[in-house]
Amino acid sequence: MLRKQDRVRVAFPNIGDYTGVFEDMLTALDVDVIRGELTEKTINFGVQHSPVMMCYPYKVTLGYLADAIDRGASSLVHFSSCGRCRYRHYWKVQEQTLRELGYDFEIVPLKGRSILKDLKKVNPGVGYTRIIKAIRDTWNAILELERGKEEYCLNIDRDDINILLFGEIFTVLDGKANLDIVGKLAGLGAKPKYALSMSHYIRDGVTGRKDGYLRLAEQYLDGPTGGHGLHSVANVLKAHEEGFDAVIHILPMSCAPEILVQPVVSILCRQRGLPLLTVECDENNSELNEETRLETFVELIRRRKGTR
Repeated sequence: MLRKQDRVRVAFPNIGDYTGVFEDMLTALDVDVIRGELTEKTINFGVQHSPVMMCYPYKVTLGYLADAIDRGASSLVHFSSCGRCRYRHYWKVQEQTLRELGYDFEIVPLKGRSILKDLKKVNPGVGYTRIIKAIRDTWNAILELERGKEEYCLNIDRDDINILLFGEIFTVLDGKANLDIVGKLAGLGAKPKYALSMSHYIRDGVTGRKDGYLRLAEQYLDGPTGGHGLHSVANVLKAHEEGFDAVIHILPMSCAPEILVQPVVSILCRQRGLPLLTVECDENNSELNEETRLETFVELIRRRKGTR
């Protein structure tokens, strides 16, 4: 067991509602979790020290992690992936950037296939039994969080204005990154729903499974897209079949998978008479502009439903 003065002070990238869940997982490994803050200052820091064409989630999380180190974090826990999205390289590029800026820290990338060994590196003094329990408790906490929030439940009331949100998972789920789209839509009387959730993301990544909509979506694409490109096409098909009134495609500027499928998403929505709003997130987003676009979109859907 680490002595109190030797406790590891850990930070990890924020991810919307799930930030607290992963914080509890790391706390269970007997480390102190240090949170950064997402402010205009920290986001601008990430933008300043990122390649111009790097996607927005990279810039946001870079600023967040730098702020966490400034607040005392000595170790970074980063999530990795094995897909074609640039996300799999985030941890390595961000590590190099932060070190060049003079930051001193350790970094532990978490990968699905080696998750037990990776979490052991976070705190070598913790046994595997405790790590397995922390993982199990985290999975249950994710499911509980999703059961408790209306936005994750895809059951709809046809009298509501039902809008399905899909796209790149970080900008869909993180309210700071998308300027609180869910809150704004709810304030306008709409019922937004998340097409993506963390439980589906983990389950699909571990099992490699594809539901009927994903298999159907493959016929509209000539090969893999990486990221959530295939899911975005599948979610248009799902929204139409399950009676949603409209969809919102949320993506970071320069996100290759989402840009690749944008024309397909647009064509499918037009063919099916499904209203589509594309929201591209970057550091130049205007909250007032987003509010105006959402207000107009919801009003058009409301009038459309009234004429049916």
